[in-house]
Amino acid sequence: MKKTLATIALLGAAGAVQAAPATLTGVTTYSPNGSTNLNIAGSTATWDLDIGTGVATQTGGNFSAKASVGKTLLFTHTMTGGVLSSGTATASSWGCAEGIFGGIVGAHICGNFTLGGNGTVDSIVGNSGTAVTVTILGDDVASGAPQSLANSYSGLSLSNLGGGNWRLSNSTGTSGYDFNFNVAVVPVPAAVWLFGSALGLMGVMRRRTAA
Repeated sequence: MKKTLATIALLGAAGAVQAAPATLTGVTTYSPNGSTNLNIAGSTATWDLDIGTGVATQTGGNFSAKASVGKTLLFTHTMTGGVLSSGTATASSWGCAEGIFGGIVGAHICGNFTLGGNGTVDSIVGNSGTAVTVTILGDDVASGAPQSLANSYSGLSLSNLGGGNWRLSNSTGTSGYDFNFNVAVVPVPAAVWLFGSALGLMGVMRRRTAA
């Protein structure tokens, strides 16, 4: 009975999945106008991905992702200490820096509002930690919630793309984001090796007893 319980315990521990170092290979954002692949070439962020819990943890560096239309910059997202999952996204810091595209089309992309007839930003966009607040002033018109960490990166579901490639996504096709990761090696918990060694030892002992 004790051997059976020990075996079950080992199997349970062996079934646990550990976080593994992962490479962020791409980020895509979606809008009613289509999808845009963000430029992450300047990002120095390092990541761990737990494929059991679907949690990506930024272990170091600075995350940077730039969205552009052609060569015209829409916005830049930056983040440190990010934790992305099916819950609410958290981070040590997060920001959305406005590009020049919004001014061209009469909108504020990070604040998510359109400019009025005077073509200038009358409203106030405030950043506090990972939160973003917008106070609509003048003839500006709100289009929706501003781009904040929680509004942008929360509610991500993990899917297996095969070949060590995984995707965290909250995309609806017209909004949301995809985060694509590659996990080269998924570490095997120590209990697996212990269990395998125990099975091998038991086999040797049985053969010796039979002999």
